[in-house]
Amino acid sequence: MHFDAIFFTDQTDNLSSIPPLGAYKCAHVLRQNGYTSLVVNHYAFFTLPEMYQLIDLAVGPNTRLVGFSTSFVKSIDIPIEPGKPTPVYPDLPANTVFPQGRTFEDKVLARFKERSAHVKFVAGGARVNPQFSNRNIDYVCIGYSEVSVVNLMNHLTRQEPLEKSTRNIWGVTVIDDRKAESYDFANGNMQWLPYDVVNHKVLPIEIARGCVFKCKFCGFPLNGKKKLDFVKCTDLLKAELEENYSRYGIDTYLIVDDTFNDHIEKLTDLRDMIQQLSFKPKFWAYHRLDLLHTQPRMVELLADIGVKAMFFGIETLNPASAKIIGKGHDRTKQISTVQYIRQNFPDISMHGNFIIGLPEESLDSVRDSHSRILSQEIPLHSWGFMTLILKEVHLMAYASEIEADPKKFGYEDQAHELGMDLRFMNWKNPHMTFNQARALQHTLRDQDDVNDNFMIDAQFGFRIASMGHANYSLETVLNTKYKDFDFHDVEKNVRPQFIRDYKQRLMQLIQEA
Repeated sequence: MHFDAIFFTDQTDNLSSIPPLGAYKCAHVLRQNGYTSLVVNHYAFFTLPEMYQLIDLAVGPNTRLVGFSTSFVKSIDIPIEPGKPTPVYPDLPANTVFPQGRTFEDKVLARFKERSAHVKFVAGGARVNPQFSNRNIDYVCIGYSEVSVVNLMNHLTRQEPLEKSTRNIWGVTVIDDRKAESYDFANGNMQWLPYDVVNHKVLPIEIARGCVFKCKFCGFPLNGKKKLDFVKCTDLLKAELEENYSRYGIDTYLIVDDTFNDHIEKLTDLRDMIQQLSFKPKFWAYHRLDLLHTQPRMVELLADIGVKAMFFGIETLNPASAKIIGKGHDRTKQISTVQYIRQNFPDISMHGNFIIGLPEESLDSVRDSHSRILSQEIPLHSWGFMTLILKEVHLMAYASEIEADPKKFGYEDQAHELGMDLRFMNWKNPHMTFNQARALQHTLRDQDDVNDNFMIDAQFGFRIASMGHANYSLETVLNTKYKDFDFHDVEKNVRPQFIRDYKQRLMQLIQEA
């Protein structure tokens, strides 16, 4: 089958796997508007001959659009030493949308043009911006793209006007409808086709969109929404869950909402819907810890819904820092809530995220917070301490309040040192520098890796479970200490076999379509 539109996406990782939602949602809305569309996942791990084979199967004269979702794509164009673990994949360079590098990209895009004279290339996702400079790319879609991508396809096939677009200095047409306000999210469904799911056992699901909060370090376009705005109809969610279970046996999901537990009414409606299903689903989601304290009934509702893992953006235990960034709820009360969940809901895995370098927090304060977690005074199952990243505003589609005015929050921009990523500010504040924060991050992580209380991060566990390997079920992975997990087996055996099976099955499904 030759497709009207083809999208490439990846969560570039040598260990785990799950389909990122954005490209699949764009493919879905195009299908609803009469276009055929294909999503190719894991494209970082296609060889050039495999990519040519795919193009020859899927591309014809009717193919007008080829898209690249950049949100989770990394570069694999790095040296790997035999017998040693794969290094952390770096961010993609600005001049390519292919993890394999610019030379690989040029050859693949040339093959597309050989197969379809009218094909155009578009990039989207979290890593594009109005100054996107890759001249191989014709269009860039900023933000949510359900409206933009349909408008773009209608423009390419029917010569309809291209709305909300400008051309940047690099000759790339930028379509900026970042909030997709005309898209009826609440009544928009999502359907996964066989060549979307392929051999995955876990899928992402979007139950609501946006966040009612406006944290100072966060710059998503729908921050500060009103409660119950952009919440999907439960009848549509029920239909999606039932179809995925009956067709593919899928009962496990990553909920990609910015804040899943933002309103108790939403959770009550979901609980009532879940109880009507023919199966019991399992979910991972982002949660606000302060809301679980102020509305403790939420915890039981979440357990009834099927939540097996909670991600908490705690960010800091320093009261002054927490207040500045918009997370000023009493730290003691939040810690007591973690203790309550651990004691009363032992099958719910909890992960806490912390940021090193927030205003008014010292290195010693961060070390003290980490010690309290290691001792299990704060009984999280897993945790992460990450350096504050401030991106250069002119290279962003949307900036946080701190990024928009770093001096207001006490940050100075130092000269970049050799080897530093020029897209990120080399900041310092009265308490630490960027490099000191990064060094502490690595020190704390080294301590975590050998600690008896540090379990596998549940999000990672869900992604591992997506590969469907008998030795790495969700329950098994979530009950494994980080130091005891067999990363080598997953990297060298499980993951490569899963990718081989994915590519083989995808090619087969394209031929059968």
